[in-house]
Amino acid sequence: MLNYRSAFSSPSPNNTPSLEPSPKESLESLVKHGENDTGDNSFGFPLERMVPLERIRRHQSSSSESPDDSDEQEEDRLPWPLSMPSSSSLVSQRANFEKVVDEYMEHHASSAPYNMIFVENLLDEPYSPSSSMLIMHAPSDSIELHLLQTLDRDPLRDDPWNPAPRILHHTTRGTITVVCFERLFEYDQPPMVTVANVVDFVRQALEGLTFLHENRIAHRAYGDAGAVMVDIGMSDPNKFDRATLPVQYYRVDFSHAEQLKPDASLHCAALIQDVRDCGRMFTALVDEVPPIGRKLQTLINAMDSGEYGADDARKLFEALCRTIDHTTYETPLSTLLAAPGP
Repeated sequence: MLNYRSAFSSPSPNNTPSLEPSPKESLESLVKHGENDTGDNSFGFPLERMVPLERIRRHQSSSSESPDDSDEQEEDRLPWPLSMPSSSSLVSQRANFEKVVDEYMEHHASSAPYNMIFVENLLDEPYSPSSSMLIMHAPSDSIELHLLQTLDRDPLRDDPWNPAPRILHHTTRGTITVVCFERLFEYDQPPMVTVANVVDFVRQALEGLTFLHENRIAHRAYGDAGAVMVDIGMSDPNKFDRATLPVQYYRVDFSHAEQLKPDASLHCAALIQDVRDCGRMFTALVDEVPPIGRKLQTLINAMDSGEYGADDARKLFEALCRTIDHTTYETPLSTLLAAPGP
């Protein structure tokens, strides 16, 4: 059983000494620098809202001249590998969800609400994406359940910044609702292997928070890295090459989340606290990833200042990425961990 409530707590905010006199001045200076930069920094601009892979595939399929194009031909036209998440459509086609729910209720009906249960090999297909999933139950009238279901509906579901996990199936049994999610792994399983992986983790965290705040959702636990899970697009992490293949991060804990009024300020107290919590989650990375440590510290200081909304922090990180040499992204984390201390 995976209980995402038991994850480690966020680092203390008191160990983030200021490196910049003014976060706002930092952002203005970095943006100006980025606009004038003519070097090769294409990897430093990964923060635009990209079209989901599923939508690209649908579009390419409908516009194909030949209906007999192979998967290999389609893969050649895509900007990233076909292993890109998500595999949820295949799961939905193959799984007998009511049978899954029956078995879940038989063994886990008395477990605490919101605990994620990992169910594996339901169809005796070890390498099928439908062979495993995550299941939980929650009170049918809970705010968390309502938010998860809302975020899983179009058009919000199609937004690539949406950090809510994909729901495969849900059904009500008495006063509780059982929810089946696509298979996810703990966010560092398989482990990150390059600086680029760390940058992508920070990027997606900021994009996800921006998405929630755009929809006036205060998460209220965004600093809990233990509630972050990752979709690698396959069921066997041992076969996944994290150095070259993309991943998608999701937040599986919405137990403290709150839907604010539509006219709530993006700089209201609840949303600013989310920004602070998110920044503090990055604190451990400052020492663990020295090549970008100072830039991360600048970001953390800004997010802790109370002046920055989620999208402000996202834009600051984009500007900081523009100042990172492209060769830095390929640096293996193993070499950083092995390097002797000062």
